[in-house]
Amino acid sequence: MGSGSEVERLAGITRGGSMSSEKPGPDAAKVASTLSKYAMAATQVPDLLNAPMRGCDLISHAPDIEVLSHWALFNPMGPTIKAVFTAAVPDEDRLLLGHCMINPFQSEHVVCGMFEGNRESASEKAREYIIEFFNRNGSPPFPFLQHLPTLIWPSSQGMFSVPECATLLHRSLVHVKPEDLDELATRLQTMRGQPWQRNPPKSFFGVDQEAETEPFEGAWPPPWETYQNWLLTVMNVEHCKAEIPHVGAAWNGAITFQGNMGNQEMADQAMSWETAQLFMRRMLSHAIGSGSSGGAKPPE
Repeated sequence: MGSGSEVERLAGITRGGSMSSEKPGPDAAKVASTLSKYAMAATQVPDLLNAPMRGCDLISHAPDIEVLSHWALFNPMGPTIKAVFTAAVPDEDRLLLGHCMINPFQSEHVVCGMFEGNRESASEKAREYIIEFFNRNGSPPFPFLQHLPTLIWPSSQGMFSVPECATLLHRSLVHVKPEDLDELATRLQTMRGQPWQRNPPKSFFGVDQEAETEPFEGAWPPPWETYQNWLLTVMNVEHCKAEIPHVGAAWNGAITFQGNMGNQEMADQAMSWETAQLFMRRMLSHAIGSGSSGGAKPPE
């Protein structure tokens, strides 16, 4: 695992202002109790993959997290940050599969899977389940990818290696046309640090918009070479450092816009960019890597 300064460098996050000191974490006993309640409730859900359990903020509680995928999307009206990870329940042989999404105006924290055993003993069953999760692009009511990320941070080295995590993400791109992936990679490469100018009007996120609800005929993951070109671009350290300030500007701008439009209550209740940065730092504290695909290999 990288040091705090290293992962912050990868994220393009700098300390300053209210971010210079973080509040102490919650009491360990309360953390264990909360996670135990989540795990117990999960045992009562017959099919977490199709009916995930909502309202479970694992990020704020779990001390033992392995990051499978963590990314952000630049969007002037609603920048978004997502993560998929496993969380170990303290003092219990149980693992939870978590999926979370935050933007200025809403957040979703769901449990999509629960496995009996610790990371080692539950590994085989958990791996099969997680592969299926990515094959299906998450849970039907809460898809993992709706738009292409514009930056991706390192994953953990645990149940899945860093190259395997890259392969998992590839499995989720079943409705992305290769030409769209190529177009976004080219725009990211040639317009680094200029996200406000680079987005194409017809396909704002670089993804065929109809693919979200109606997969195009013959949908399949894009060729590995096309995918890796895009992946290396969005994980590039210099790209992340150039991109993240604009994600922050879009985050604050979206809140200001709502206030200016008369939606002051919505603006007042929005998540601050400082809080979003704490979320990112929390995920990055469990990640390793150097801003590359970690030697990703195509799936066999």
